[in-house]
Amino acid sequence: MNAVIGLLIFLIQVFIVILFIRVILSWLRPYPTNSFMRFFWLATEPVLAPIRRRMPFMGGVDLSPLVVWVAAIIVIAVLRSFTQ
Repeated sequence: MNAVIGLLIFLIQVFIVILFIRVILSWLRPYPTNSFMRFFWLATEPVLAPIRRRMPFMGGVDLSPLVVWVAAIIVIAVLRSFTQ
C-alpha cells in the first residue's frame, strides 16, 4: 500500500513540475507552437481547462495553475498522512 501511495505522490509531484514549466513557458511564448511547448500544454490542459471554465473572469489573469497547484499540495499531504 505504501508503494502505491508513494507512486501517486511521485506522479503528482512530476505533474506539478510540468505545470510549473508550462507557466514559465507561457510567460516567454504565449502560444504553444513548437513540439516542446506543445507537450507541456497537452499534459496540463485537460486538468486546467475545466477549472478555468468554472473560475470567474479575472481581467485576463489565468489563476487555474495556482488552483491546481494548491489542490495537488493538499492531495499530497492527505496521501502522506496515510503512510504514517
